Parts: sequence; structure tokens; C-alpha cells
Amino acid sequence: MMAEEFPSLQVVKENNLYKFQAPSNNIISPHKPIIQFTDLSVLKTYFDICISTSVNEASDETRLEHESLMAQQKEYFHLKAIPGGVYDTLLQLLQSNHTEMFDKIVNLPKNKPFFEFIKYAMLDFLLNLKRPENYNNNDERSIYCEVFISLFKAFGNCTQSLGYTCLKHRCEKKAKDSDYVWLVSNDFAKEKKNNLKLLDGVGRLIANDTLNYFLIESSGFDGDKVVSHSLNDTLKNIKNGHDNLKFFVSNYRNASFETIKKVHLFSCQIIRNKITLLKYSIKSPTTWKVVECRSASVPLHFSDALEYIKVFELFAFLQNDICEQEKVLRQLKLENLNIVHVNDQDTVAHCLL
Repeated sequence: MMAEEFPSLQVVKENNLYKFQAPSNNIISPHKPIIQFTDLSVLKTYFDICISTSVNEASDETRLEHESLMAQQKEYFHLKAIPGGVYDTLLQLLQSNHTEMFDKIVNLPKNKPFFEFIKYAMLDFLLNLKRPENYNNNDERSIYCEVFISLFKAFGNCTQSLGYTCLKHRCEKKAKDSDYVWLVSNDFAKEKKNNLKLLDGVGRLIANDTLNYFLIESSGFDGDKVVSHSLNDTLKNIKNGHDNLKFFVSNYRNASFETIKKVHLFSCQIIRNKITLLKYSIKSPTTWKVVECRSASVPLHFSDALEYIKVFELFAFLQNDICEQEKVLRQLKLENLNIVHVNDQDTVAHCLL
């Protein structure tokens, strides 16, 4: 089944075809995760997906969650919630001229994790502005290594919340234990390599390294194949998201199914200089839920510095989520050890087997 094409006008002039659209058709933000209609129609069997480029096929419940998350992003909800005036200080910094910005960065408050993160991220931004040449088309690795690795590293180290594996140049690797669920499905025969998808980086929670919490995939930088790469990487992230979450769930068979539904992980898809976070969780015994949570473009030029306000909102959202997930994970452990009693009919094993 093919997606219905939007109405357009056509004019043929001297064997040349010209097509035109109304202003209201096909307004989709560039450099975002994308799923073709034919693929989405297959995934619907197991997945309830709501991303900004594919909203209409989601359930009402998931669509409302997505709308709430986008409304929070618009208001910089989590950035403003950090104590110490982080939002106001950051806004003043980002509207400074080049010389003032450096001075304001080095004078940010000390011994406050999120301010420390801002300091290292913004110093790296100013350092990258001194690069003697622009990033080349078809070279996704240079920008990934010089811009994004340092950003992720600064967040993980300053907040002491995430540790990374495979976060370096030309290193793609499967997430630890992500293939286990397919070993079970195949009666413990080794899975074919074409079903194992590699990642550019994996962030694991310091508080519980069983969960591959932050799955990173870079989908290219202005190359001719960036659309094809993005289509494949969106599917790759959905696959890796549900594989890793299913392995995690298998460790907590005696915990409450309602508690396990509160657990989630993220994929971080980088297309050109834009980061998009998708969240993966269990909706029901037969359905996974995938919802876009945040998206932000990382500036490459000083004139775009104000865009960093959305970047830091994305990481403020992550910091808050990590705190909430740590509470859920502690509860899971108590339930799985039967320190907190769970009725047999309410356990993960009962609901998913």
C-alpha cells in the first residue's frame, strides 16, 4: 500500500514538467527521523509510534503525550526548573558578543553540575569556531567526533549520570546484551549478522548499568545519501530500542508489570547538526510505545549561538528523566527481590509469558 500523494498542480512547458504545492502541504522540519508509510504500516502491528514526521498513525494516548512533551520543550520547562537561575543566566550568555561570551562562560558558578556542563559545552563551541575550514559534505565522522562526542561527554561527566561505550571515531558496535532476546527466539542458535545493528555510541546509567539508556546514531552530514541513511537509521534505532529494552525487562521477571512500564530508554539520532530524542517503553504486552521527546540543532556558527537554548533544554530534560528513572529502577529491584511484595498475577513474568 502506497501513501496517498498530496494534491499538486502540474504545468508542462516545451516538454518540461513543473509541479507546485499549496503552502499547507508537506511542512515537515528537515533533518528529523523519518519513516516511510509502507514501513510504518508494518511496524503498527507491534509499535505505537508518534514522531513529528509521522503523527497521524499514533494512538490518541501517545499523540497527547507527544503534544505535551512538545509544549514543555517550547516553554523550556526543564531548563527553567533547574534551581540557581540557569535559564536566565544562559539566555544572557547566549546573547553576548564573542568576547563577552568567553568571559561569561569562565565565570559561570562553580560546583553546580549543570552549570559545569554548560561551561564545558560552550567552551568547546568557541573552540570549534576556530576551525580553519568548514565541515565537508559526506563526512559525518568529523562533526560527530568534534561536536557531538564532546557534548555527550561533558553531560555525562559533569552530571555523573552516564557512562559511555563506543563513543569514538569510526567505532560502531552492538549494544551489550542487545542480541540476547534473539538468541532466545532462535533456541539459542547464534543470530545472523544481518539482524544485529551497530551503534555509534551507548550511554549506560551509572546507577544501573544493566540498562542501555542512551543509544546514539549519526545519520550523516549533508551527503547525497543522507535521506536514505536517515530512513535506515530510524528503523535501526527502533530495532535497537526495543531489543535493549526487552533484554532489560528479562532481568526483572518478578517485578510488577506496571512498574516495568515506567522504564524507558532513548535513541539519539543525529542528522546533520540536529539531535532528536525518541523514547521507547512498553505500552502493553503486545505493543511498544515510541514517542519523540525533544529535538535541537547544535550551532556551528556564532550567529546561531542562541539555538543552544534548545540544546540545553534537551539535556535538562534528560537530567530530570535520569533522576526519575533511578527511582523507578530502585523500586524494580525491591519488587524483583520480593522485598516489596507483588502478586503473581501482576508480575512481568505473568503478564508477558
